[in-house]
Amino acid sequence: MKKVLLATTALVFSAGYAAAEVTIAGSANMGFKYNEAGLGYAGKDTAGWYEIDMTVTGTMESDAGLTFGATVDLDSVYGNDNQDYGGTVFASGAFGTFTVGMVDPVADDYGMSDIGFDGIGIDDVAEIGNYSFGLTTLEGLTGIDFGDVDWGVTADARWDYSVGAITLGASIDTINEDYSIAAAYDFGVVKAALAYSKDDLSGYDSTQFKLSGSQNGFGGEFFYATSDLADSYGVYGSYKTGALMLEAAYSKAELDNSFGGGSGDAWGLGAKYDLGGGAKVAGGIGDIEGNTVADLGVTFSF
Repeated sequence: MKKVLLATTALVFSAGYAAAEVTIAGSANMGFKYNEAGLGYAGKDTAGWYEIDMTVTGTMESDAGLTFGATVDLDSVYGNDNQDYGGTVFASGAFGTFTVGMVDPVADDYGMSDIGFDGIGIDDVAEIGNYSFGLTTLEGLTGIDFGDVDWGVTADARWDYSVGAITLGASIDTINEDYSIAAAYDFGVVKAALAYSKDDLSGYDSTQFKLSGSQNGFGGEFFYATSDLADSYGVYGSYKTGALMLEAAYSKAELDNSFGGGSGDAWGLGAKYDLGGGAKVAGGIGDIEGNTVADLGVTFSF
């Protein structure tokens, strides 16, 4: 799963009874991708890639001490003729944060890390058991053509709450009736998380567990998911020295007999070099069930 820390530029206004703030944040990447089986967006095995994510957030604080806000997300992705935009509206207080709009299911906060500047898909195999996967990966492992079926837990409302070392969350799709709940505890060096999700379209549910930690430049993750579809797991490790970080990952999925049984695995090696100021050069190479994948590019935030 991708997590990006964004720098912000703030405009602060005096709004009579409350202070209002508007922030503009952004992140982007560009580079090249390779897939021995062919890149779906390009129709060939090697092609350029870019992705832009711009977010405008406005917040205000009420006299009662509650914070209300809204975001507008503007995305542009290579090979996507219909550029995306979406928004959320939220309220925060002692109860945590309640958000309505284009939100991610809370279980997605605890996925496995990937290799490369945009991700070469090693995590997709590990996450098949909890529906945070691309159908392309599943079709490749099973040989089943799912056509336009779009499985995967979605959400349009979520609640997040943190107190001390405990983090709690819940999300629901009020139209599709998907839902997800999650809890995490930070022990200091190690953090453990457990999540449960239900996909209304397929009727399947899934449980996932993630253990992560870092110390003295070393980082590691163990991820496991189980469902009626598959049991899957993955391990990720990293080592950071100065501006350089080296990465390695392995994942495997054991499919249920109703999907043909069998198994598939993936591995990857990568590196990231911090250029400072929020910019990095990153790349990775790996193998997904005998298919070579790779990428190389830069990422930055502003």
